[in-house]
Amino acid sequence: MSNILFLHPNFPAQFKYPCICLAKENIHDVRFICQTHYGRDIPGIQKLVIKGKGSHERTVASSRTEHNRSLYRAKAYLDAFESIKQQGWSPDVVISHCGWGCGVYVKDIWPNCRFIAYLEWWFNPTSELQKRFRLSPYFQLSEGSIEKLTIRNLPSCFEMTNADNIVSPTFWQRDQLPKRLKDQCIVIPDQFDQNLFYPEPDRQSSSPVLTYGTRGMEPMRGFPEFVNILPKLLKKWPQLRVEIAGTDTISYGGIAPPDGSWKK
Repeated sequence: MSNILFLHPNFPAQFKYPCICLAKENIHDVRFICQTHYGRDIPGIQKLVIKGKGSHERTVASSRTEHNRSLYRAKAYLDAFESIKQQGWSPDVVISHCGWGCGVYVKDIWPNCRFIAYLEWWFNPTSELQKRFRLSPYFQLSEGSIEKLTIRNLPSCFEMTNADNIVSPTFWQRDQLPKRLKDQCIVIPDQFDQNLFYPEPDRQSSSPVLTYGTRGMEPMRGFPEFVNILPKLLKKWPQLRVEIAGTDTISYGGIAPPDGSWKK
């Protein structure tokens, strides 16, 4: 039996399936420190929700920059580490979604644990994506914007430097890292529920259908380009049906149009 601790501001995020797998047989003691969970639960996983001065709301209000918020969040998670350590519980393995600041103090509190840093995003100023951002009217990046993005790498860099292992879900994400970190990074794809997402050939539409599914209708997810090409597509193929599923939000970056919404 092992004590396993997951770290992410939101429960369960990318760690849903590892949590389900590890908790399935009730062999391990699996805990998850988070700030938000929206009522989600996984049997066998003990959620430790940070409230009060370390809450999500206090973190958001602490600063207008994500870098400063990550520092505030790091202190909130440090307080949570010290609290559960005082209760007599220590993890054998800690898995942290790096970049939010959650795992900055892991090795300070538990120097002998196995620390795994999960990398989702590294802001690489020389990547093809960043070049496209600089040319895109939907981002309007300035030199100051590039500086802010580079600073946002600092918590990720610190956690990966301290980690025993680095994991990323795709080769593209891994390849954005500086060489020293990239050479240490293992690619393990995220999973999805094949009982929920699967093809149904018998239900294929008799007319052509174009679908776009997203968390947020925003520039980071290519939504402006998508909606701007639709008039040409519908003129060329009048029988085309377009189905869009998502929220009318900008979560990861880019500017809103004059009327305030890409959905509108």
